[in-house]
Amino acid sequence: MWFALSLLSAVSKSASQILTKKLHALGTLELAAYSHIFSAVLILPLFFFVEIPLTGAFLYPTACSTVMNVVAILLLIQAIKISDLSYSIPFLSLTPVFVILVAFVFRGEVMSPLSASGIFLIVLGAFVIDARSLPDLARFGGARIFKDKGVLLVLSVALIYSVSSVCDKSATLASSPLAYVWLFTLARAAIFGLLLFLSRLKHGAKKSPAFERRNLLVLIFIGLIYFLEASFQMQAFEYGNVAEIIGVKRVSILFTSLSGFMIFKESFTRYKLIGAMLLVLGAVVIYVFR
Repeated sequence: MWFALSLLSAVSKSASQILTKKLHALGTLELAAYSHIFSAVLILPLFFFVEIPLTGAFLYPTACSTVMNVVAILLLIQAIKISDLSYSIPFLSLTPVFVILVAFVFRGEVMSPLSASGIFLIVLGAFVIDARSLPDLARFGGARIFKDKGVLLVLSVALIYSVSSVCDKSATLASSPLAYVWLFTLARAAIFGLLLFLSRLKHGAKKSPAFERRNLLVLIFIGLIYFLEASFQMQAFEYGNVAEIIGVKRVSILFTSLSGFMIFKESFTRYKLIGAMLLVLGAVVIYVFR
């Protein structure tokens, strides 16, 4: 069950990244705010079906994860806007590596060595995707990693997600997947809306391309995908370890990287194909040996 839910979350994650790239002309804060506000509007009627526990075990990790995700989303959107999908996004594969340590410290979760090897394969595959030659493959892109602003932003996001994912699981287990995702989504929308309002007060209101009909529909769709992605992930947390779930979810890198050259005409190399195969193999190893 957790494996299928993790894959569905991965597909949703990739879809939101692809659509975000399509709206690269929008401002980072605008894109984040509008998509999350639409997501909140879509799920608001679920108020009648959720029960929010007013306990520290639920509210504290929810607050921490909400703030961390707001920062991570802004950084990730900016990275997607300024860098190739097939280059920067693979570095999100480091999230489950960080999660192994964070989940052990805060939740006492321990992975089997074979299952951990699956995460290693996913990380390796993500790095191989970026290689342009055999020497380049040996050094995983070399100095380019430290020169590309998009990559540095994604590495920061990977670290933030490693902590927020553990908070997500704690909050989910203290309530329910639906209750947590509902409150989590509304809280993020409120923060993004406030940030956008303050930004407009400071810089003045400008006519935004976000309200063109085509862009508006895409933003609404991104908002729906955000909700689905979080729902699948939180349900998976009820059945599996954080590192394993996030490891499988990082297969989204495969879908996003493939879209990079299929949709956005980014360059394709045999190393991207090898990296994609390693990503899939890593997910299979985690599933079989967990």
